[in-house]
Amino acid sequence: MKISKRMLVAPLIGAVVIASGAFIVTSASRSAAAIVGLNMGTSSTYGVLASSAITSAANSGISGTAGGDIGVGGATAHTGVISYSGTEVLGGISLTALTDAQSAFSDVRTSTSVGVELGGTTLTPGAYSNGTLGITGTLTLDGQGNPNAVFIFSTASTLITAANSSIALTNGAQACNVFWQVGSSATLGASSTMVGHVIASSAISTGASTNVNGQLIALTAAVTLGGTTVVNNGCASVPAAPVSQPDTSPNQANSISAAAPLSGPTTGLNRLIINGVFNTTQCPIVGIFVGSTRLAVGSWIETPNSVTFLMPAHSAGVVPITIYDGCVPVLKPISYTYVSSTPASDTAARGVLHIIKVVINNHSGTSVAANFNIIVRQNGKPVPLSPAPGVSGVGWALSLAPGSYDLSEVPTPGYRGVWSGPITSGGRVVITANHDISVTRTNYDMGVKASSTPTPTPSAMPSTSETPNGTVSGGLLPKTATNWGNGLMVGGALIFLGAIFYEIRKHRLTKKN
Repeated sequence: MKISKRMLVAPLIGAVVIASGAFIVTSASRSAAAIVGLNMGTSSTYGVLASSAITSAANSGISGTAGGDIGVGGATAHTGVISYSGTEVLGGISLTALTDAQSAFSDVRTSTSVGVELGGTTLTPGAYSNGTLGITGTLTLDGQGNPNAVFIFSTASTLITAANSSIALTNGAQACNVFWQVGSSATLGASSTMVGHVIASSAISTGASTNVNGQLIALTAAVTLGGTTVVNNGCASVPAAPVSQPDTSPNQANSISAAAPLSGPTTGLNRLIINGVFNTTQCPIVGIFVGSTRLAVGSWIETPNSVTFLMPAHSAGVVPITIYDGCVPVLKPISYTYVSSTPASDTAARGVLHIIKVVINNHSGTSVAANFNIIVRQNGKPVPLSPAPGVSGVGWALSLAPGSYDLSEVPTPGYRGVWSGPITSGGRVVITANHDISVTRTNYDMGVKASSTPTPTPSAMPSTSETPNGTVSGGLLPKTATNWGNGLMVGGALIFLGAIFYEIRKHRLTKKN
């Protein structure tokens, strides 16, 4: 039987569709590469810099650790009431700063397209662009624990922020690493908060009570202030070791208190909560030291009123804890005393429970032990320190009074888990005086669908009852097959088979006639 051209065309079309779908999935799953910030050159010391004029309709203030200068490309000084901590530069000298700012404006980066409205979204480090950009509500920039994370926004036209809109910096993001390349003019609404270096090709205007944590630079026109506070701070860096000096920065409380535990084992692993006043929006924590040990960036949990972390191993007695915020170049520490000694009589009457966390990622999972939270209850109530993040290796060590305790874990999407060790199927463990026991909580990632995860072999998985630990909705794209890809492949196969049966039937009818 001869194969007609139509029989070849149908599967070819299916193959093209499948290839196109595979390309789309690959492109969508590709993450943006890390980028470096724009070089502001000599313009970096200016809080406000304009080509033609700077005016202020109400009292405005310009300051900052990077420089509180104001500058105009022409020979006319600013008008209106403007207080500034630096100097005012006119004419030829400031033209050099405008040239450097123009270079930063022209530094084009490969970007990801975003919607016009940025408000209500959370963005990770990278370069973003659209024809016009606006902010209504709050735009959150997540530094992902990296104080050097860079955000670049480009628009061929305007940048407009609504009244009372704001930009929030989280997880180490710093205003000094945020850049706005505006193709025409920028308009900042009244009582709004702008973060970053705003470089507009044309004019910049602000409303009443606008706050800018960064710079305002108009390359070819004027900057008009409506009563604006501009703070041009440089990037903060964490020193190699803590510095012993009192905290006098206005963004932090001069004293802080701590929640339990105030005492614990020198082996660490106890969760410490420090209460205070932390400005997480403008001054996120960039470094924590316990004695001379520096905690890994991102290993703590920060809220406006507290910071929580696991104590590392430390010496007995009094241990200084030093916290650095990100609002000033030379960071000023806050200290709290952690008393690490525990009375021997109390220890003798207790038992020690080690809860070891094991995470197995066989289906593209990326979670680690600390991403899971374990709960220990007695008589239905969580014990002190519980819940706490999982700890691998020697595990989370708990000194407990004799009795029965119920162990559980906060469900984590995409993972299922099992307990092993001297623990009942219901998750109960019995502690006796001077008893040291260990239990293990093992979590397995389930991939895109829980049903697609093969059951681990007895050698890889403890033989105890299994409790699901969360389900998956959406999730990460797998490295190979996808629902779209599988559907398209099946469609192509059906088209191919249909074409074959069609030609066979046609051949038989022709032969019969």
